[in-house]
Amino acid sequence: MDREVLNRTWLSRTPVLTSLPFPHVVIDGIFKPDWVPLIEQAFPPVSDPRYRPAEHLHSRKASIQSPGAMPSLLLRALEELRTPSVLNWLSEMTGFTYLKTDDEWFGEGVHTSTRGGFLDLHADFTLHPKGWTRVLNALIYFCPGWQDIWGGGLTLWSPTYSKIVPIQSNRMVLFETSDHSFHGFPDPLRCPEGRQRNVLQLYYYSAQYSHGPLLRTTVYPVSAQPMRKRLRRRLTALVGSTGRSLLRQMVGREK
Repeated sequence: MDREVLNRTWLSRTPVLTSLPFPHVVIDGIFKPDWVPLIEQAFPPVSDPRYRPAEHLHSRKASIQSPGAMPSLLLRALEELRTPSVLNWLSEMTGFTYLKTDDEWFGEGVHTSTRGGFLDLHADFTLHPKGWTRVLNALIYFCPGWQDIWGGGLTLWSPTYSKIVPIQSNRMVLFETSDHSFHGFPDPLRCPEGRQRNVLQLYYYSAQYSHGPLLRTTVYPVSAQPMRKRLRRRLTALVGSTGRSLLRQMVGREK
């Protein structure tokens, strides 16, 4: 961790509490520069059998959530963000007290997506099986040479306001987790074959805090992603663009 970056962020912490569409902050340079190329190279290719795919109507991505299966350097990087000093820093910056992390890494870890990958806008679960309240998400990107035209920027969404945070290596997006912190990258990635959108993902909990309705599972707002678009995407994933074109001809949608 780059402590100078943490200190500068703490000194300018006011935007964390006031930013739209929900409290968040973007922190560049979270790890020291000499760590960055090593972390970038440590992400396994998506073909690695350690990845667990998450492919359904709302998602096309993969993750490694078991610490024992993670590459050692990526595990070390994640553990750096779970130390007592980082938890204290997060508490001072955000106001959330009694922060803790999950020894079972429920939903956390190493995440990746390739060409065609997506994740629909959603609000994450806020109630841990142990009864803790999840209050913060941290996403740290490691995508060397990533181009904005490939998509993949993190969309932060509400019914009245949205923004896209472009991704770049060694950038952290930290945001409050609630029943209305809708986020994702809903448009399929347009990166070249062989390129990956790599993310280290962490959650922070509090046993002493509760805000709004508690979600036991992920929620996808219908208003944020039209049903027709989602079904079309799923159909294309199942039968391919050629198969979808043939089906459209069969039902008289195109000649």
